[in-house]
Amino acid sequence: PGGHSRCSPYYPPAPGALEPGAAPFGLTHESMIRRFVDDLSLLGPAVRKYLLGSALMGMAFAVPWTLLSLYLDRLGLSKVEIGEVVSAESWGRMLVAVPAAFLLATRRTVPVLVATSLVAGVATAALPWMGGTAQLFAANLVRGFADQVHHVAIAPFLFRNTRETERATAFAMAEAVHTLMAVVGTAGCGQVVAWLTP
Repeated sequence: PGGHSRCSPYYPPAPGALEPGAAPFGLTHESMIRRFVDDLSLLGPAVRKYLLGSALMGMAFAVPWTLLSLYLDRLGLSKVEIGEVVSAESWGRMLVAVPAAFLLATRRTVPVLVATSLVAGVATAALPWMGGTAQLFAANLVRGFADQVHHVAIAPFLFRNTRETERATAFAMAEAVHTLMAVVGTAGCGQVVAWLTP
């Protein structure tokens, strides 16, 4: 009425509406960091070690994923060949997902996590020394195999090493830490490439 908009001071704020500049749910950066540290302290040492490894793997896998297409292009491969090599990782993930679930039903998860992490690291490090398209495809296929087995192993590992009240926090933190460090790794490697490129 009277030509006033809904943003007018004549209209009171809706119930639950935030004041200008207020943090959602009453959380500030400091309180979110404090809550993260508190949640982390409640988790067992095995899960905390896994979260550290997840952070490192998030960064380690983001870098070759970001640089692989550029590297293949500089080798002189055609767009079709680049697509074939890059798709190998997805083929590896798809082919091993169901067999990995059956494997992990009869094996301890910790040795599987360690072994697949090592295999994925070796396959990634070997990429620059692969001489042809077939070898590049094979190395990237192995990366896909190993990384997918690792991801399938995460769920039983976290279930066995957390209490019911900690489980949601552990799963959320595992995904968040991995994703955050993947973003950091991608941005960092892009800056390094730009700096090193003449």
